[in-house]
Amino acid sequence: MGQILDCILDAEGKNRHFLFEGDVEMGDEISFYHLEVKEVEDETVTPFVITAKTWAGLQLTPYDAIGDVLSKYTRGATDFHLISMYEPLKIYLDELKKDCVIVGDKAIPQKIVYDSFFNEYELMYVTDQYIYYTEFGDSYLMLATDSIELLATNFFAECGYLDSVENVASGKEVLLYCVEEPSEDADVRHIPITDKTGGQYDY
Repeated sequence: MGQILDCILDAEGKNRHFLFEGDVEMGDEISFYHLEVKEVEDETVTPFVITAKTWAGLQLTPYDAIGDVLSKYTRGATDFHLISMYEPLKIYLDELKKDCVIVGDKAIPQKIVYDSFFNEYELMYVTDQYIYYTEFGDSYLMLATDSIELLATNFFAECGYLDSVENVASGKEVLLYCVEEPSEDADVRHIPITDKTGGQYDY
């Protein structure tokens, strides 16, 4: 059992220092075992008890927590700062997120991971307000374009995507990137792809 992740999270405006310890198995899939979350305060390390729940009332676990935190890493969330990571895991995630779409001053990865199963989601649609990722068109993620904060998942994210498509057509949002050819009257800025590397749970 060893240290997997050492990071700083911004929780409600306060920087908090967390450690994730356990065992990692890297293969066709990434698996964590014996995972524990600890918090560092004034150089004192103590076990951290997760009290957050899902919208359905299910208790979140350390496996949910590390999935959420590493998703922040792959999408370049502004409320996450990496100190160190288990190197084979970091290599995998860095390779995943290295192909980006450059939108303004942001490098938006074409692929990110989400949840404790490390499912890979692909970028599909970006407006001046929202970013959408999908997993084979079956599941969706909705992020804020300015902060890269996760706003919605699954059904709610899909509804947000459909609203954004309508808003682009009516001029309420500006389309910045789309994986499909846009309609002739859509306001699209063609963004080059480069190798540049660039909700939220309160645990």
